[in-house]
Amino acid sequence: IVQSTAAPTLALVLRLRDTMNIDQFGAGVGGDDAPAINAAKAIWRDLRASQNKTYLIGTEIDFNATISFNGAGHNTIFKWTGANPATAPDKDGGDGVFRVAPTDTGAGALANARIGNFTLDLDGAQNLIGMVCIRATSQSRVENIAVKEIGVNSCGYYFSKEWYASFGALLAKPRSGFEQEAGTVGF
Repeated sequence: IVQSTAAPTLALVLRLRDTMNIDQFGAGVGGDDAPAINAAKAIWRDLRASQNKTYLIGTEIDFNATISFNGAGHNTIFKWTGANPATAPDKDGGDGVFRVAPTDTGAGALANARIGNFTLDLDGAQNLIGMVCIRATSQSRVENIAVKEIGVNSCGYYFSKEWYASFGALLAKPRSGFEQEAGTVGF
């Protein structure tokens, strides 16, 4: 073993921390932040987002493994910038901006996923679900999330086949002027 007098590499410093901020993977600097978030969650299991920051999401974020993903309150905003889907959302397939489900939604289950403490702005998108949870179980928690600017034929949340999971402080607000039921929860 050769002792080094050099400073530790960034990779070594990052691996010593328990929690990682998604900004350290390039999120929050403009453009679609989904690739940076997906890169972060591929190697890290405890992720945070910054306070007073808006992240732009152009593609679905799929949480299909044990993870903790939290903002710093409702002033941490994830704003949908992707295209409106052409047809109504496929709830059973898990279409949504944030998707919390195992890879195999037919037979698998997702344990210990903890998602929350942020605002999801759908920006009036049509045919879209903000947060989809399918087969979350065993200590999974989805809480303290506000979905706002829900557009036509969209909803804030969809939950299906959950057990031993908890859900709380989930808010939904339609885009101004829309007469619709927002945030319908399906079980």
